[in-house]
Amino acid sequence: MNRLPRALAGSVWAMARPRRPSTEATAVQAAADLLRAEGIAGDTSIAAETARRTVKALLEDVNRDPNDPLLTAMAEVEQRLFPSPFVTLACSPDIDTAAEFVEERVRHLRARGGRFQSDHEQRSEREAVASTLTAKLSARYLRTLRARR
Repeated sequence: MNRLPRALAGSVWAMARPRRPSTEATAVQAAADLLRAEGIAGDTSIAAETARRTVKALLEDVNRDPNDPLLTAMAEVEQRLFPSPFVTLACSPDIDTAAEFVEERVRHLRARGGRFQSDHEQRSEREAVASTLTAKLSARYLRTLRARR
């Protein structure tokens, strides 16, 4: 009996993953231009620095008090007056980097069985999640930079 490969067996034939949003590629290119102007050379270094600054902006956004409308409004005004590609990469709902951060946090929560952590353990876990996310974003941004050549 001749069986079809799994990708061809369903109603959708050889469907690929959805593309990353175009706003991400645009923001990565803007960040690369900004970093080149600062003197950073090489796609790998640019991708790593973009990822590092994106995660830093994401953590600032996550740690901001959501119940303080003044802080939220100030952050929005700052982004509109002085747009940063790093903040765009971190906070844009189209790109949704925050969801990846939450997924990684949930993975860590499940790995420890939901056990409560001390302040030191929470800091260590946040650093580990940030490091993992930075590496993941760096690889993605490097692919984006190389594809845009």
